[in-house]
Amino acid sequence: FIQRMDFGRDVEKHLNFYVEARRAFANLDNVKSNLVQGACSLAIKTNQLAKGKHNKDSSAFVRACISFCFITIPSMEDVFSRLHLYLLSASTALINQSLPQADSLIKAAITLLQEVPPTIQNNRQSKSTESDLVGFLKNFISFLVVVPGHPEIGPFYLLKGLMKVIDEYEWEPQSTAKIEINLAILSLLAASYQKELPYHFLRVESNDVLYQGTTEYTEELKELINNVVSSVINEANKLKDSPDTFIQKKVANIILEFVELSVAISEMNQKSAKLMFDMYSLAKNKKAEPARLAVLSNFALRKSEKISKIYKGKASKKDMIKAYEQLRERLR
Repeated sequence: FIQRMDFGRDVEKHLNFYVEARRAFANLDNVKSNLVQGACSLAIKTNQLAKGKHNKDSSAFVRACISFCFITIPSMEDVFSRLHLYLLSASTALINQSLPQADSLIKAAITLLQEVPPTIQNNRQSKSTESDLVGFLKNFISFLVVVPGHPEIGPFYLLKGLMKVIDEYEWEPQSTAKIEINLAILSLLAASYQKELPYHFLRVESNDVLYQGTTEYTEELKELINNVVSSVINEANKLKDSPDTFIQKKVANIILEFVELSVAISEMNQKSAKLMFDMYSLAKNKKAEPARLAVLSNFALRKSEKISKIYKGKASKKDMIKAYEQLRERLR
């Protein structure tokens, strides 16, 4: 019934209907979920009608839609419904250039992560929430790529808050979830290192515009990358000798994913090459998928041919040949 209602271009009347519906169905999560999605759709529709250039009235209406979402979501019981709706609402706010509201919604989602229980009851059976949480976090981290930083708090203050929550969350014993999430964060940081981010929201200046090229931004980015890489290595070392062969193989393939990402995004120098060698060897020893090992080996060898460009002017030709031969030998 709610989804079938259509007030045409009279979006204010439509939002008022949602307010009345929320009052009438205050105890039904499914209804409130539809109402939040409907309010987001109204905000997007308004943005389309304004062709992305809001005037005073359209901007006020969009903020009213987002406020409706911000008020409605906490009244729902299902934690994952709330998380996904916070992400949807934050995206809607950012599309409509309402940065303070997007910021508040993202903070609310990060705070809510601490309340996710390890298990939930589903059809009278206990079900782990970990895979659902990891799936949500990967989407959430992808969204954070374009979220602007704060001029006073810094470009990565939201990411730092998220990383703190992830680090303090009680994951299942022998879980690879923390490594998987950190790999997603590493991808975000790699994207942030580029001169231009892989995607943008129209009329929203992301960190590549606000901070790119400044020394402080680059140094903070390097520090975060080092912290994430250290976390991945520490977690992998904890799990590599697990008595469970299934866990060992899973860890091996996740480590291989880390090496794949590292080879793709990092410069080939002595430190990064040694790290990749060590992690590649660990994955190989723990019986990672042979096909992926072969593909990675070939890719790394092709990249090693570019060592001369990286070391040009920094090492002799003899040293470059030696580095190439070492790489080729160790990846066999």
